[in-house]
Amino acid sequence: MFYQQKTRLFSLVNDFLSILIIVSISAMILESVASFQKYNSLFLFVEYLAISVFSLEYIGRILGTEKKTKYIFSFFGIIDLLSIIPSFLHLTNLTFLKSGRALRILRFLRILRLLKINKYKKTNRKSSTKFFGIDLEIYIVAFISVVIILGTLVYAFEQHQPGFRNIPETILWVTSTILEDSTITTTPTSNVAIAVSFISRFLGIILLGFLMNVVGTILNRKLLNEDTKNLNGK
Repeated sequence: MFYQQKTRLFSLVNDFLSILIIVSISAMILESVASFQKYNSLFLFVEYLAISVFSLEYIGRILGTEKKTKYIFSFFGIIDLLSIIPSFLHLTNLTFLKSGRALRILRFLRILRLLKINKYKKTNRKSSTKFFGIDLEIYIVAFISVVIILGTLVYAFEQHQPGFRNIPETILWVTSTILEDSTITTTPTSNVAIAVSFISRFLGIILLGFLMNVVGTILNRKLLNEDTKNLNGK
């Protein structure tokens, strides 16, 4: 179910994991909003469900591979482990370990697995959704992943500052920074958040370059088609 990419079970399990990753991340985002505190019991249920499934997945991936050490110390192996440890720390009776629950932000890195799952699916398709040679599905998921991860990172260090009181606000701030939106005047104070600001601006340059490339390609093909028609007409 984790390694045989062409099986039906692999597709079903990974679709379920994709949905659970999205639901878990959404619950963590909403949990940070004060007006949603009344739904804490629901968020707690999602938390226990996610931690149970992710733990079983982690164990299953170890048992299912011949190179167990390679998986444990691989990029996704480390992410899978870091995504469940903070929740287990919260279940302990030791106060200083319970504070480690704040490290749940590392679970947002699991969204990167969606890219890997999507890549698996692409190998089983005869065609994929592309726009001028660029796979839009992977591009969009990658962009959203970066925005969510950076927004959550800023929230972890700036949550007591105005404009950064919940994850949706920090995601909005990161998105506005990427898009160079001058209407957002909130300024971070921590060094980590300032570093995220520079990273976001760098991503904005990449995004602008992508858009310019698409627009340039459209204009180029449009002009070339018109020139070709004119030549054929003559």
